Amino acid sequence: MKLNEASLYVLASTDEVGDVVGFPKGGGSSTPARIKAYDSLENARRGKRQARHTHGEVVIVKVTEVEVNE
Repeated sequence: MKLNEASLYVLASTDEVGDVVGFPKGGGSSTPARIKAYDSLENARRGKRQARHTHGEVVIVKVTEVEVNE
């Protein structure tokens, strides 16, 4: 299923050749870890600037296709 109306941008970690290898997670000591996702490119760019990462480069990926699982 393709996303028609909604936009979704996610921060992703890449390896040295640019392949996505993971997703940096946010959260604190008392909140569960969560993938950093945004509903606009502007918000994703802001999140990327604030992201603290330890491995590889952090990039913004746009989700263009989803699969519904229940």
